[in-house]
Amino acid sequence: MNIIPKKPADVDAEHDADENKNANLAKEDGNESIETNDISVACYFWTAPSAILKEKISFRGLLESDGHRFKKSGKGHKCLCPFHDERTASFYICPNDNYGKCYGCGWKGSILDYVMERDQVDFNAALKILTQFYEHGTAVNRIVSSQKPSLPGEVYVPSESQRTVMADAAIRLMDDERLQHRVADPRSWKTSTILKLAQEGCLGWDGALAFIYSTGIKFRNWPKKDFFWGFGHQSLWRINKLETASSVYLTEGETDAISMIDAGFENTPGVAVICMPGASSFQDAWAPLFRGKTVTLCLDNDPAGEAATGKVAELLHPYATRLLTFNPREVA
Repeated sequence: MNIIPKKPADVDAEHDADENKNANLAKEDGNESIETNDISVACYFWTAPSAILKEKISFRGLLESDGHRFKKSGKGHKCLCPFHDERTASFYICPNDNYGKCYGCGWKGSILDYVMERDQVDFNAALKILTQFYEHGTAVNRIVSSQKPSLPGEVYVPSESQRTVMADAAIRLMDDERLQHRVADPRSWKTSTILKLAQEGCLGWDGALAFIYSTGIKFRNWPKKDFFWGFGHQSLWRINKLETASSVYLTEGETDAISMIDAGFENTPGVAVICMPGASSFQDAWAPLFRGKTVTLCLDNDPAGEAATGKVAELLHPYATRLLTFNPREVA
C-alpha cells in the first residue's frame, strides 16, 4: 500500500480536530489528583493535571530522553517512529511541541498517548509516570535539554532498591537460556556474548532488554528501537572497563558495542568496548577518564554521528594518546 505523505502543516490541523474530539476528556481532568512532594505543583495539578503536564513537558524532550534523534522538518521536528520499524523518519512533532503524528503507521496523540502506548498502561498510570518524569527532571520544560545535566564531579548513586532491580535483571538473563536467544537471535549475536555481558552485570532482562549502567538502568523494547530510562542518570556503559584498558572503542549506542564485542574486538588483552547512551550525550567530565589511552571513535556515519565525532574528539584530544575513527556498522 502506498502512503501519500501529507505536508507537516497538516499535523496542526489534525491536532486541532483531535483536541475538539477529546473535549470531554479534558473536562475530566479537573477530577484527577496526583500525589507530589511539591505543594505548589500539587495545587496546580489538582485543577487539570494532564493539561499542565502537556504544557510543561516537551514531547520532543521526552522522546529524546528515550533515545530518539530529531531533525528539523518545516516548522516542527521529525524522528524515526517509536512504534514501527522504518529507515526514513516519519514521526513528526508539531511546532507547539505537544502533539505527534506518524505518517507511516498513522499513530497520533499527546505525551499521555505516547506513554500509554510505550508502556502499555492506562491513562492514570501514564499520568503518574509523566508526573515522576517532570518532578525528577528526566523530562523538562520545552526547548530545554531532556536530560538533567550533571554538575562537575557529580555522580548518581542508585539506591539499594534500585541496585536490587539492576542485579535481578542481570541474574534473570544469566539464568534463562531462552532469554539469551531472545536477545541474541534478532541480531545474529552469539548467546555466549549475551551470557558474558549478563555475568558482568551490564546486561539484563526485566520485561524488556536492560542496559545496566553504574548510574542506573536503561530499557529497550527489544528488538524494537524505543528506549526509556527506568531510573538513574546517563553515564558510559561498561565504564568500569576503562580502569584496565589501554585501547578503547567508544560507540554511540549499546547495540553497536555488543556487535563489536560479539565480533571479538575484546579478544585482545587491554582492549575494551564501551558506549555512550547516544550521539549527543558525551559529557565534558568524562574526557579525563580516557587519559593515556588509544581511543577509537565508532560513531554512526550520519550527520549526528559526524558532528558528535568532532565534538568528542575535541574533548578527548588533551587526554588520549591517540585518536582513531571506525564505522561500527561494518561489523553489525
